[in-house]
Amino acid sequence: AFLVLGNAAEHETTGMFDGAPVEKYADTIVNDLFDLKVENIETEAALVMNVWMAVVNQLFQVLAECRAQDKEFAMAALDKAAALWIGAQQEEGSNDLGHLLYNLAENAGERFDQDNGETWV
Repeated sequence: AFLVLGNAAEHETTGMFDGAPVEKYADTIVNDLFDLKVENIETEAALVMNVWMAVVNQLFQVLAECRAQDKEFAMAALDKAAALWIGAQQEEGSNDLGHLLYNLAENAGERFDQDNGETWV
């Protein structure tokens, strides 16, 4: 996907994102959003990126604990990743209730007419 989107469409070199090292993608996105002049969009993006990085960190922790054959800690890390993704007060399929990444995905599915049961990712 990166080769098509990043290299061909965006003319990026491998390891770069929007002209900056890929390790700084979250910072790059948030800074780019300041240019859109949409109220609070950069604040919401900063929150989303931080929560997403916490989810990814927990998923890597699951892998590490599985390699160490520590089922209890692996399941705890998976629970934390799911909690960060789903958030509080989320009802399955609801675009109105919920506060974290699952709810944002539900709303994105609605915007792209993909909100009929499962949203394709």
